[in-house]
Amino acid sequence: MAEAVSVQAWVDRRNLAFESGDLLWAARVLPKGARHTVIEMAFHKARFDCLDVSDEMRRESQQWLAENNVKSLHGKAVAVGDPLPK
Repeated sequence: MAEAVSVQAWVDRRNLAFESGDLLWAARVLPKGARHTVIEMAFHKARFDCLDVSDEMRRESQQWLAENNVKSLHGKAVAVGDPLPK
C-alpha cells in the first residue's frame, strides 16, 4: 500500500518539479499511458499558472505554450511577453 503524502509535501514536490523542469514527475501524476506531448502540455499549462514557481520558469512555460499554440488552463491564448497570470 502506498504511503500517504501530506498535501504540503505534495505541493513541495510539485514546486521542485516545476522549478527543475521534471517531466518524469508529471508523467507519474498523470494517467498511465499518457503520450509525451500530453505530459509536456499539461506540465507547461500548470506551471504557467502556478504562483509558487519563479517567474523565470513561468515565462519558459509561456514561451512553450505560445510556440506550440496551446491555450492556458483557462482557455486563453498565450503570447510571449504577456503579463503572467496572478
